[in-house]
Formats: sequence, structure tokens, C-alpha cells
Amino acid sequence: MHGRQLCVCVCAAWFLAANGEDVTCLSEYYMGREGFRSVPLSPLVYTPIAHRPDWYWKKIFQMRGIDPESVKSGYTEAWLAFLFVEAQEAMTVCSIEGGRYWDCILDVRKVYDLAQGSARSTFAGRLAAVFGITLAAPDPLPGHLRLSLCAPARCTESQVVQEIFPLAVDMLMGERPQQMLGNASFRDVVVAHEVAGWHDFDIDFAIVGVNRCGTTSLRKNMELHPDVVIKGDEEETILSYELANRLLPLKAQVEEYNAQVQERITAKFKATGHRPHIVGIGNPLLFQSALVRQKLALMPQLKLVLAVCEPVGRMEKIFMMEKYCHDDLPAAQKRLVAWPYRDGSEVCFPSTSALLTERHGQLKLFWDQRIATAQHLAALAELFPSRLFVLHQTELRDTPSNIFNELAAFVGLRPFPEKIVFRRYNSVGGHRTDLCFNASLVRSLQRLLEREYVMQESILQAFRGIRIAARSTRCDLVDKVDTTYCPNMAC
Repeated sequence: MHGRQLCVCVCAAWFLAANGEDVTCLSEYYMGREGFRSVPLSPLVYTPIAHRPDWYWKKIFQMRGIDPESVKSGYTEAWLAFLFVEAQEAMTVCSIEGGRYWDCILDVRKVYDLAQGSARSTFAGRLAAVFGITLAAPDPLPGHLRLSLCAPARCTESQVVQEIFPLAVDMLMGERPQQMLGNASFRDVVVAHEVAGWHDFDIDFAIVGVNRCGTTSLRKNMELHPDVVIKGDEEETILSYELANRLLPLKAQVEEYNAQVQERITAKFKATGHRPHIVGIGNPLLFQSALVRQKLALMPQLKLVLAVCEPVGRMEKIFMMEKYCHDDLPAAQKRLVAWPYRDGSEVCFPSTSALLTERHGQLKLFWDQRIATAQHLAALAELFPSRLFVLHQTELRDTPSNIFNELAAFVGLRPFPEKIVFRRYNSVGGHRTDLCFNASLVRSLQRLLEREYVMQESILQAFRGIRIAARSTRCDLVDKVDTTYCPNMAC
């Protein structure tokens, strides 16, 4: 340890001790400073490339030896995997060093405003030097900087902010960082949160999609097993919304989530007298998020359940809910054959023929989302070669007992009790639109969705060794079976 650093350590410890404060955090940091500072300061929040200035990404790519041309989209699987694994490894290394990993946000503009005289230009100069950029005036200064750091495990949040953070940012604020703040303290310019790992979530299996392929039926019927509890009565959004762009979750968020799981377990125990021990979540859109896929991959105990269904029928159902013109929209919304959030102002179409005529026009985004399904399925299959259970919607309809007992074995459960009746949810049978009156339109849509057909057949064969006549559409049976209608209820 250099002489000046030793002096700072001793003097700081003496000052804190004289004021009756705990000095163990600071002294432990100095004793293990080399180890704590060797932990990579990885980004803990994902930011799309377009949301950061060019100089930021240029510096990041240069430091990591990455070709910028290979990650232009910002969402390539390889780039995301790199970021997530790097963050996880940094937290693990910190733990090995005897520390906890923290996500800190520095209010750069406030520091600049608090600094006096030459301290302002010094601060701006240091910031420019760290990122290799030119800052001629305060305007180009970023509003905030997110900095991760490793601190001794015994350090509290307050100690991390007031004692450890100033030492960790000496490259920005010099060896006497407090001088930059005048009469303010670091609590005025820094917010710190401890982070945790994705594996800390109490989740054993996740129903991840595909939307409109029977995921509600999967979720509600799986919870009929006495050993299963599903987190939440609705679709779970913790991974896709509350923690949408995080590379590591905040510890407080993990603890809050796990506490809610325990409440669900207790509630089921009180209602049934049996305490479940397998926790599941369900959200039919998780499969299509590259960010969520990486989070799920970092939960080694987690198993995934994926339901696929006939692509043309799925497209028709989504078109019916989102784009079809209903004579009475409020009534259709009540029956849940129209999307509940439609307000009537958006463009609607009186016929499914618009799926072809507006494919490159007003329905381009609609088509782009459908076409991407095959790509998402391929990415999911590649990322989870041994932890993915794939089923076809027809199995839920034709052989529900068999498929749910297969699922039970897959997630580590005994078979379902024989008395359980497996029901279907959100089923709308019969002629939902005019699609099945137009055979040539059906054939055209099948050709355009060929890639999804092939992908479904491929993963069903690869993961379960089964072949399903996936090329048959709902129109082949629409006049031969009873019309069903049970949105949001069992039938």
C-alpha cells in the first residue's frame, strides 16, 4: 500500500472511530483492496446501441476486442450472452473475494455543479480521459454514470456510498473526492443497490410461450397439481417488465419476489392442507425476448415449457383480436374475441384477405412479428438443449392426461391425481373470421409461414421424438366439430 493511501486509511479510520462509527467496512476494504478492485466493473443494465453515444460504444468495443459491425442490431444472441455472463462472473469473483456486488449511479451533472473553480474542469477532464473523449463544455457531460463495484460483505448500503464509492472513483474524482462536493456528501450524488444472481429467484419451471397456443390452459392446469404453485394469477412480468433491461437483478427485487412466492405457497397450504414445493411462472411472450432468454439461461435449476400450434390458426386468432373489424367492439371485447385495449381509433380490416393485400403495407409490423417466431424458436432450442419441453396444442385438446403427466415428470413431480379434470381456456371455436371460407388464402398463408411449420416439426422431433400433422389447419375441422367458446373460463 502506498504511503498516501495508508495515511488516508488510518486518518479515515481514526475520524470514524472518534465519531463512534463502525470502521470495519473501511479497514476490510483497504486490507483486501487489491482483490476488490480487481473485480471487473461490468455494466449491469443493458442499453441498446442506439441509446448510447457513438463514443461510448467505440470505447466499450475497443476494450473488449469486439467488431462493431457484428453487433449493429444490439440484440444479437452472442452479444447479449457475453454481457450477461460477464456480469454474472463479476459478481461471482466479488463473492470469492469476500465481497458483495453493488450497482451505483453517480449524478454527474450534480457533481459538476457542486464542484468549485478549477475542480470543475478537473472533473470534466478526468471524465474525458476515462472514456477517451473530448469535452469542451459541460453540455456533453452525461447526466448519470452507472458504476458497479465490489465492497466487503459486511459493508452496509450507507457505508458503500459514503466510504467505498469515493475510493472506487478516484479515476474520476481524484484522491480527495470529497473536495469536489463542497458541503454536500456522497449520499447527495450517489445511489447504490446491491445486486443478486438470476439463480436466486425461486422458480423451478417457466411456461414461456407461444402466445395463443394454450399457455393459459398450461398455467391453470399445472397449478392443479398439489405440489405446484404458480406465481401470480396473471402472466408473470418480473423478467420482462420490472427487470426488462437488467443484466443482474437487484437483491431487493429478488427478495420481494421470493417473499410473494412464499405467500402463494402458504395460501395453497391453508386451502389444501398440502404444501407445494415446485414453483412455476407463466408468460406466453417470454420466448420472443432475447434479453429474457439470457436471464432464464442463467437459472441452472430452471426448466422451460413451450407450447406451439398451427401457424395459420394462430395468426388468424391474433388478427381477430387485434385487427379485425367487429360490428360491436365493446361487446367483442367483453367476449374477449377483441383485444381488451383496443379503443376503436386504430385501423381495422373487414376481411382476413388483408393479411395478403396489406402484408407490405399497414400490416407490415404485424407480419414482421409473426415471421420472427421461427427465429425465436430456433434461438430457444439452441440455448436450452436439455431443459426444454415442447408440446403441440393438439395434445392439450386430444390427450390432456398424457401430456400433463409427461410435464409432471419433466419438472420433477409425481403424476397428477387421477380425479383431476384438465380443462381448456380461451378457446374460440367455429368460424372466428372469414378465413376458412377462402381456401386459396389459407394455402397462401401456409406458404408464407413455411419456415415456422418446419421449425415446429424440427423441435418436436428433436426434443420429444414425435411427429404431429402440423400442416393441417383449423379450417380442416371447423365444420366437423362443435363450436366452442370459453374465453377466460374453463370448458
